[in-house]
Amino acid sequence: MVIFRTKISDDAHARTFMKNEIVTSPAYRRVVAALDDCEKRYDRLIKGTGATDDLRLASTVAILKGEVEQRRRLEVELLTAVETERQRIGQDLHDDLCQRLGAIALLIGSLAKEVSVLDKKLGEKVGKIPALVTEAIGSCRNLARGLHPVTLASAGLPAALAELAARIPADVKFHWPRSERIDFEPTLALHLYRIAEEAVTNAVKHAGAKNTEQT
Repeated sequence: MVIFRTKISDDAHARTFMKNEIVTSPAYRRVVAALDDCEKRYDRLIKGTGATDDLRLASTVAILKGEVEQRRRLEVELLTAVETERQRIGQDLHDDLCQRLGAIALLIGSLAKEVSVLDKKLGEKVGKIPALVTEAIGSCRNLARGLHPVTLASAGLPAALAELAARIPADVKFHWPRSERIDFEPTLALHLYRIAEEAVTNAVKHAGAKNTEQT
């Protein structure tokens, strides 16, 4: 059972950034194009089944079944492409942007000391900048974890959900009823994580729920 309480913040800018990155990826466009093609062929087959010939009808049904199976495979590929893009963006934020911001904070901190020698008040003002940069690094890391929950692979689903609850800026509590670790299949664990994340967000955002339980 997973228990979340109170409100989850919705970072619209982060969602827009992630969406733009995903929908412009080549893999995403290929899958969407293939799905559109399946839908067009499906419509043509439906319009052409007016004949009463049993053989033609059976052939049409077989083709439609194949189209359905292909569509399912493409949907799986689409989900995989989306998660791949999320992982790439999350890693870029954590490994590149956060590191650059950290270096900037160190440089500004050093600069503040030098400025203080010449102008104490100005040095104090400059000295406040590293704290702001450090705060930005924290936000960046939270965004990276939201896009790609690294803990999911390293420590399992319960730990990832606990981290999710901990990084939300609200009074959120997490409870897992079993003490032993359960090793879920990676794809299943990721789907369960996304389902929990989306379900709680929707419950709070659209229903105004204060307490949400998932079992």
